[in-house]
Amino acid sequence: MRRTLLALTLCAWAVSPTFAVAPVVADAAQAVAPVVADAAQAVAEEMEEARRHKGSFHEKVSAASPLEVLAELRKYINDPDKRVRIRALDLAGWVSHQKHTTRNVRQQAIRFFLDVASTNLDGDTRDDAVRSLTGFSRADFTGQMRQEIYQLLQKSPSGNLALLAGVADVRAAAPQLRKLADSGNWNAQLALARMGDPMAIQYVIAKVEGVENRPGRLDKPLHYLAFIRQPQAVEVLLKYLFSDERTAPSPPDVGSSPHASFAFDELKGIIEGFPDGIAGRDVLIARARQWVAQQVAQQIAPQPAATAGQQAPATIQTTRSGGVANLKIKR
Repeated sequence: MRRTLLALTLCAWAVSPTFAVAPVVADAAQAVAPVVADAAQAVAEEMEEARRHKGSFHEKVSAASPLEVLAELRKYINDPDKRVRIRALDLAGWVSHQKHTTRNVRQQAIRFFLDVASTNLDGDTRDDAVRSLTGFSRADFTGQMRQEIYQLLQKSPSGNLALLAGVADVRAAAPQLRKLADSGNWNAQLALARMGDPMAIQYVIAKVEGVENRPGRLDKPLHYLAFIRQPQAVEVLLKYLFSDERTAPSPPDVGSSPHASFAFDELKGIIEGFPDGIAGRDVLIARARQWVAQQVAQQIAPQPAATAGQQAPATIQTTRSGGVANLKIKR
């Protein structure tokens, strides 16, 4: 997953005496992924291939226990070869985001990345570990993990750490993020919006909608809307999904692209049950529009209002085809 997880600001490992190998935690749900390979051998072979400049398709670790793989990867945290450090972070991210992955595995991966971000002396590796952490869900982080993220933010109050505070919903960091946002820090605005701050949500949406008619691409602006995971932002993404407009061409490098295509790519990653598959882009967009229309026809009981100190339920209600759509946003 190296640089596929929210690279909005635009992965390290040899045995270290200060970096203890975390214990492998038993996972009752692991039976869904039969273990048929030795994790230590599989990881060692992957690292040797990294040293030889060879690519990785993860076959060697896919049949091993994810928890054991994560423990083995810790041995390469400070490897002098940058390619090995990159491969270690990449494999840790890949293992933690497979369909069969359990919450226990994801939390062990978060523990792994946090330890790298906290102790590794290589700045690039620390940054890549933090970036990898932004690909997890709010529910994957424990209170202790949030406290550690807050402490890391005190040392480096910007960049991907600000984004991570938003993803993990580190409420203690909100005042600091507000100060950063008021001074022009875009990542702090995104973090606050992800945490539900009304002012930040409005600010991010306004910024994104302001680039709608400019020549070029919409992938980055709409990715910002997807990142904040808020009903208002999803409403805007749906507007793009149902639009027949195209981006203005910007010759000679960038041609014209449909708005709906950019919106489809973002919505499929943040809405539960959003349709995807193997088909032509026009077919996928048509299916997605039809699916949203079907949600419109379903009448769902109103959600209770949020009490003080709580976030509103992550359900959007948007008028489409004369009805109300209720879509569950992945947090």
